Parts: sequence; structure tokens; C-alpha cells
Amino acid sequence: MTEQQFNSERSESQPEEKRSLSEIIGRLANVLTDLPPGDVADLRRRMRPGGVLPRAFWLLYLRQIPIFWQQRGEARWAVVLGAMAELVGLHDPQAGFGRVLATIQLNERRFLQLVRADGTALPDLVLTLSRHLRAKRVKLNITPLARLVLEAGTVDDSKARRDLARDFYTYFKSNEA
Repeated sequence: MTEQQFNSERSESQPEEKRSLSEIIGRLANVLTDLPPGDVADLRRRMRPGGVLPRAFWLLYLRQIPIFWQQRGEARWAVVLGAMAELVGLHDPQAGFGRVLATIQLNERRFLQLVRADGTALPDLVLTLSRHLRAKRVKLNITPLARLVLEAGTVDDSKARRDLARDFYTYFKSNEA
């Protein structure tokens, strides 16, 4: 992995603390696409909170994520980057996350587990869902998933969950109808 790959797309046109999460996720998605397959595989394999995080995590975390956003914690970013590594090449900011989940007919029970999960269950559910989405090869906006993880237990937690549920249920087709 080259230093240029980790530092790519670093724009100084906007102060780092002003960058939106969607901008950061978009930039990370682009950087991940350019990483060597071995580094992406490391991110997929070893991104369990509490485990020893790979070199690729630290370089992305320290060089691509502004300090303001790093305050959400390494463990949360490990889950986000692990999910993003599963979804390399599938980030599409125009494809609503909840809409995509409804379109692929994600089981409603699984969806509710995800949006209701607490901080201890959420990482495993997110990484499992990311693997499922990778197998489907469906393009989606990863930002709402990242927001769900990064804002769990904060004052913005319920808004992230409500927004995701609103998007999902707008497109959800119940088998009961």
C-alpha cells in the first residue's frame, strides 16, 4: 500500500471539521477502491471491535477521517471501515440505503433488529448485513449505515434510526398486503 493511496483525495478546500459524513464516506469509498486487495481483505477479516486492527485501518483512520469525526471512536470506525471493505465498489450516494434494503426484500425482522440494536449487538449486525449486501452486488449509499453506527448512543441516535426506517418503509412491500 502506498502513501499516495492513503492520502489520495485529501482536499484542503474545506476545513476538515466542516466535512459532512457523506463527503467522508464518499472519499473513503474511493480510497478503498484503489487499495490493494490484500489490504481490503485485512479490513474485512480483522475489523472486530476490541481486536487488533490492521495497518490499513490506522492509515485510513488517521489520514482520511477528520479529527472531529475521529471523536466518535476507533471501535465505531472499525465497524464502519469493515462494512465499507465488504462493500468496496458498491457505494452509490444516489441509492438510498433503506430503499435498497426494501428492494432486495430484506426480511423485516432483520431490518428491525438492525435499527433497534444497541451498541453491543450493532457491530455484528452491521458486518453481517454488509456481507449479505456484498453477495447481492447491489449499489447503495453507505452513509446511513455509517451514521447508524457512529451515532449509536448519542443525541442523534434516534434521528439516524428514524431516517433509516422512513426510507425502508417507504419502499417496503409487506407480504401481508
